[in-house]
Amino acid sequence: MSFHQNNFFSSILMRNVPVNVILPTPTEAELQSGYKWPTIWLLHGLSDDASAWARKTNLEALIDADYPFAIVMPQTDRGFYNNIKDGQQYFDFISTELIDYMRYIFPLDSSPDKNIVMGNSMGGYGALRLGLTFPDAFAGIVALSPATDLTAFEREQSALLPEFNLIFKDQDLEHSSVAIPYLLEKTSSSTVARLKIYMATGTADFLREMDLQARTRFETKFKDNFTWHESQGHHNWRLWNNELPSVLDWCTEIFDQ
Repeated sequence: MSFHQNNFFSSILMRNVPVNVILPTPTEAELQSGYKWPTIWLLHGLSDDASAWARKTNLEALIDADYPFAIVMPQTDRGFYNNIKDGQQYFDFISTELIDYMRYIFPLDSSPDKNIVMGNSMGGYGALRLGLTFPDAFAGIVALSPATDLTAFEREQSALLPEFNLIFKDQDLEHSSVAIPYLLEKTSSSTVARLKIYMATGTADFLREMDLQARTRFETKFKDNFTWHESQGHHNWRLWNNELPSVLDWCTEIFDQ
């Protein structure tokens, strides 16, 4: 396994952006054939950065031992993966430039059935938004303790994100492409038939109530293609680290189909 720390200049964000990448160790045959790895695009939460998943979980050890996937971990600050009016265009960055650039410099499989987008908390929101906006680009979405209701988040968690109104300035939080329920409602039957979604939360997670409501919506829409998991714990890295083996097993099933 190799761990790559990258900084590249983003023409969308107009600055250097850190992106960390984990690659499995290839066999001689994979090296000779130019093998390209199934990829998990892993998004961080509100208070974290590109290093968080590698530093705070067993991700590296798990990938090294049992899961031959590439993991791409970009840094997008506290922008909620949104295109901010008069500010940074984070959604454009993660949905176009990041993916194109990483595939240019690393051996990443571009087939939709070999790509999964995943995140925790704010990153869970980003994963759901990216996957539901561009469902033909991914086989699955993993959302751990995601922010699934922006109106409720603004009302209940304003202390966590005092810049909320700047990030979502002049955007409709319920009836536009920033809203997960809106994207879910607009999801086509063909997408529902092929895209798979894994969502998890903790019994003491402060976003649990909105995620329980989201669970009902997703189960109704996606039926057997929706997986829900709830375990003991709070909205923290202990919960998400404990969830990783189940998540990676789920990803393996998707990549092997």
